[in-house]
Amino acid sequence: MTGLRKNVISFVVGLFLSYAFFWFIRLGASAPVPEFLREFTDFSVNYYSELVTSFISLLVSFVIVFLARKVFRLNSIQHLVSCILPIVIYLIYLQIAASFALVSFLYAAIPAILITTTIVWAKKKT
Repeated sequence: MTGLRKNVISFVVGLFLSYAFFWFIRLGASAPVPEFLREFTDFSVNYYSELVTSFISLLVSFVIVFLARKVFRLNSIQHLVSCILPIVIYLIYLQIAASFALVSFLYAAIPAILITTTIVWAKKKT
């Protein structure tokens, strides 16, 4: 597979992750609070949906990046930039156009970026 095709595939994976942030945030906001956490109202109101959003983003990002590496053999730094570029551009757009939504999207974006870079750097060291 040529380098251009791999970059396009990495870019599409990054676009999918950027779009999936809406889904992650919605799932995190609609997740029911477990019974044992309901007595801690400050935690459940302020942090529970963000933690669920981060966990879902972490899990789905890991699966997507791992599958993309195995199926398309994407493992170089160049493909990392192609994958993270749509996420960063979208976050910059949110900062300019809708700064009130930026914090919610950061709860989904930061775990996705960390997982993507960790997988690529781990592969590079071995």
